[in-house]
Amino acid sequence: MNTLLRQLIVLVAVSGSAALAADTPPQGLSLDTIMTKAEQQRTGVSKLSPKEKAALEQWLTGFAITVATKASAESTTVPKAAAYAATGQKHWVKSKADGGAFIQLEDGSLWQISPLDKINTMLWLPTDNVVVVESGNPQYPFKLVGERGTAEAKLVTGTRGASKVAARDSDIDLYDSTGSAVAYIAPDQDMTIYLWSGKPSAYLDDEDIYGFNGKHLGWFQSGVVYDHDGRVVAALAENFRTPVDTAPLKSLKQLRPLKSLKELKPLKPRFSRDWSRIPGKAFFLKGAE
Repeated sequence: MNTLLRQLIVLVAVSGSAALAADTPPQGLSLDTIMTKAEQQRTGVSKLSPKEKAALEQWLTGFAITVATKASAESTTVPKAAAYAATGQKHWVKSKADGGAFIQLEDGSLWQISPLDKINTMLWLPTDNVVVVESGNPQYPFKLVGERGTAEAKLVTGTRGASKVAARDSDIDLYDSTGSAVAYIAPDQDMTIYLWSGKPSAYLDDEDIYGFNGKHLGWFQSGVVYDHDGRVVAALAENFRTPVDTAPLKSLKQLRPLKSLKELKPLKPRFSRDWSRIPGKAFFLKGAE
């Protein structure tokens, strides 16, 4: 799509939105209004017959209405931000996961960071001071102001006072190559990774995944679990191109074992989009052997 076409679509969408906002019947868009003579010549529009030009203007008008209607619908379906009572107070970073994509504070609250600001939070360290303020952005309604930069964020789960049901809803679910739920990360349990059966097998140490037996299993990056070959083991539902299966109810969490001494982690491989030959369940069970 060339630059002129992008500009044309933007102008069409804006024109259609204005008509809808005014609650008046949209006027037919004129190519002479939204394009200069030079642009019409450069794109070949000037060579169209009057009948062809009128047909194009009619199509553009319909397209504008469709775009404006969709944008209006999306703006009214933005989910209401979860409330957080401790804004303006001083906090500190307890842990982070996925290279700063998720930040957990000392009060147990878990925050999902805007992808644009992950470059800041990836540098944050445990015990760094943070103040939570409102951002005014409906998608990421809060801003974490830290010692090493700021980041817009949305609240995934509240403080320790939140109910057990809320805590379960905040679990970060992982799906295998078949689209089946295989494991989940529990932020309220120090980023422990549980199998769907409730068995604790591993935990997150920022991007690294360690088994409770001390084995380094792989990495969790951009919502994807990778093995030592750089292949995909499991991922968040949003990373799949097609809908994942409906997850069954989770079994009760079993007691977590003590963490063994961590082994030295290998060098990161080049991550690929290929699926691992190791089934998801078998991968995580390696941390509980």
